[in-house]
Amino acid sequence: MSKEEIKRFQKEIKGKKSLQDEITAVGSDMDKIVSIANKNGYKFSKDELTKFAEEAKSQLSDDDLEKVAGGAGNATAVTVTGVVVTVCVGVI
Repeated sequence: MSKEEIKRFQKEIKGKKSLQDEITAVGSDMDKIVSIANKNGYKFSKDELTKFAEEAKSQLSDDDLEKVAGGAGNATAVTVTGVVVTVCVGVI
């Protein structure tokens, strides 16, 4: 799995408002998230991103899950893709 590549992508997203907005706009569409990453020079698959998100979701505290479920910041739902957006955009 390309965890390091995904983590590098997360770091770039957190530092670029335009990228945050682009990721938030596509919401839970994993194909579009991967496409945005690939367009920005990051190489990982939808399956790798899904697995990364599942691992991230399992590590969230109850408080973090409430933030996601409650729509804190830019998050929308407690789903794997919701976690991807949340983790990528930096709400948690």
